[in-house]
Amino acid sequence: MRAEFCLDVRSDHLEWSADMHLLYGYADEPARPSMDLLTSHKHPADLPRMNQLIRRAITHQEPYVYRHRIITTDDRVRTIAVSATPSVVERGRSRVISGVTIDLTDATQGRSFEDDPDADVLLRKIANLEKALESRDVIGQAKGVLMHAYRIPATQAFELLTLASQRRNRKLAEIADEVARTGVLRAENG
Repeated sequence: MRAEFCLDVRSDHLEWSADMHLLYGYADEPARPSMDLLTSHKHPADLPRMNQLIRRAITHQEPYVYRHRIITTDDRVRTIAVSATPSVVERGRSRVISGVTIDLTDATQGRSFEDDPDADVLLRKIANLEKALESRDVIGQAKGVLMHAYRIPATQAFELLTLASQRRNRKLAEIADEVARTGVLRAENG
C-alpha cells in the first residue's frame, strides 16, 4: 500500500490520502489527521528518531527517508517507509512537508521485517533513496559555492560539476563533496 500526506507545519494541518486512513486502521471512520494523531501511532522506540527527522526537515530543509513501525487502531504493528520532502520556506524554516508512505508489512508476509529475505531488496531501495537525498544536498551546496565564486546561474554550476566528474572519471557526488568542503573545483586529477 502506498499513501500520501502533506503537513502544514505552522498550522498543524495534515492531509492524508484515503490509503493513509486504511494504513493506520481508520477504515470505517476516517480520523481527522493531525501531528498528535500521527505521533500517537508511532512505535515508542521509533518516535525519537522520527521527531529528530521532522525537526531537521523544518529547520534545515532536509528531505528524509525513514523506515519505522506504527501501531494501528487495532494494536497491530506495521512496518512502513516514509519519504518526505520539505518545501515552502519562510524565515529559514520549512512550512510544508509532503511525502509518501509505503507499507512494508505485507511484503514481509507477516514475518519480522529484519528477518525476511525479500526485505533486503526493499532495504537497498530505501538506502539508495537516502544516499540520493544526501547526494542531492551536497550537489546543491557545491552548486552554491560555484555560483557565488563565479557569479554564474545554477545550470552553469551544475554543468561545471558534471564536466569535472567526466574528466576526472569520478562520481558527481564525490566532486560535489570536494567542492563543498574545499571551495575549489579541479577539472583534472592531480
